[in-house]
Amino acid sequence: MTDKIIKFSSAQDMLSYLQDDNYLYNSKTGDYVFRYNSAGSIAVYSAIRQERATQLAMQAEEQGECWSALLGPGGSIYDDPSYEAFDPALTSNLQWCKDHYLEDGWVDTSDVMNNNTSYEYWRENIMDERLVYLESDEKYEMYLRWKNNILSKTNT
Repeated sequence: MTDKIIKFSSAQDMLSYLQDDNYLYNSKTGDYVFRYNSAGSIAVYSAIRQERATQLAMQAEEQGECWSALLGPGGSIYDDPSYEAFDPALTSNLQWCKDHYLEDGWVDTSDVMNNNTSYEYWRENIMDERLVYLESDEKYEMYLRWKNNILSKTNT
């Protein structure tokens, strides 16, 4: 896949990235993570498959929204210890980052749409083995039909 993979040097590095109003998606785990409130809490939505991530990216760009506005309720919140309602018995935002910052597959959500609808992505992740023997023009036509199908799903 051609995504701009982000590697973090530490859990604090990941948390700082999120607290600077960046949004992360992990195509391998399906996690989507973002800063939830001004106290620095983070929210995590899990099990978002790549096709759904592509649809979210397209809809978000089209509507000028972030993914969380389109997902609605359902994520998990990990509070910052400075937050007044912080419960020390629960996982903190930094602890969540400690548990996940080394995972492969983190990308900024702004990179998801272009990469997950690219010809390279289709060829590497979607194209059926039976299509390997088709001519390049025929493969590209099939890719365009696939991409148009994804785009049409976002408009319904």
